[in-house]
Amino acid sequence: MLNEISVYIADVKMIKIQNRIVKVFLDYFKNLDFTLLKNRLKFLTGNCAIDKNQNGNLMVGNFYNYPELTDMSNLIKLDKFLYSLLKKKNGSVGRKIPKVLSNTRINKILSYSFVHGYNKGGRRPLVFNFSRRQIYKLTRCWKYE
Repeated sequence: MLNEISVYIADVKMIKIQNRIVKVFLDYFKNLDFTLLKNRLKFLTGNCAIDKNQNGNLMVGNFYNYPELTDMSNLIKLDKFLYSLLKKKNGSVGRKIPKVLSNTRINKILSYSFVHGYNKGGRRPLVFNFSRRQIYKLTRCWKYE
């Protein structure tokens, strides 16, 4: 009988990702730039091919950071965290959401998923293309964590 090994996202990394999600919304409350909000959530939930260089694309994201992931439970927890932030209206962030985002925009955000971004159509990840300049802009709200 073989022992099964589970590979999952560590709790420390989960907290880091949850903090980034919160920081994305806190920054949105200041600038109200919905495109920036969407792109930041795409970046967090999906994967990214950063501009080509002489060695090809640099691939980043949960699929590339955890290529051997077997336990999707923490990705599901991240999806639930995002959902509860948008729908439960609890906490300082949740209470502000309905004041700055329409239901249409909330539903658009809810179309982004950590599970779907990791595992689109089997083992093929969802990949977005951003330039290095865009990556800088997307990540600066959590740059100094």
